[in-house]
Amino acid sequence: MTTQAAAAGATRSVVLVVSMAQHPPDRVVELVRTLVARGDEVHLFTRGAQAWLESGIEPLPVIREAPRREVHYPVRRVERVLVYKIPGVVSRVGDRLAERWPGRWIGRLGAAASERRRWVSGGIHHKLFYPRYAVLFRPLAMAWMFAPQLRGLAVDRVDRIIACDTLGVPLASRLAKRFPSATATTSLKLD
Repeated sequence: MTTQAAAAGATRSVVLVVSMAQHPPDRVVELVRTLVARGDEVHLFTRGAQAWLESGIEPLPVIREAPRREVHYPVRRVERVLVYKIPGVVSRVGDRLAERWPGRWIGRLGAAASERRRWVSGGIHHKLFYPRYAVLFRPLAMAWMFAPQLRGLAVDRVDRIIACDTLGVPLASRLAKRFPSATATTSLKLD
């Protein structure tokens, strides 16, 4: 190894990039491509590893995909029980009544109750729950999904932490607490 190569290896930066988009924007892909091209060690925290594998970046950064799924986040589980599972009992009874007496008024009433329950549950989810969840809890859910990855992260030092989208900010914040000497930023501009 030449002295120049040894010097380049000694000054190699370790960069943690947090991108929660299933399909990352071109500017984020270009950022990672630039970091890899200049020789930085890049660890990419993402929910959509397949999009990164197809991006054509050579060599590939270390891709760290979430081992947990968002639907298992406790807030989502409670919503599923309250909005879908418990009212689903009414829907099942209505469906059974509609099957048993399809032409009678009780069957029509059961079918209508079942259909109305689906409509109300969907409305509660899309109009009431999800807009508030997306703002208040979804970024925290993304950080929760990566908790096992953080425990298994075997990096001695980190020079820079980049949060590429708002969903990645809580995870980047946790990484910044773990590596206090690193520069944490949401800027996609390089020095």
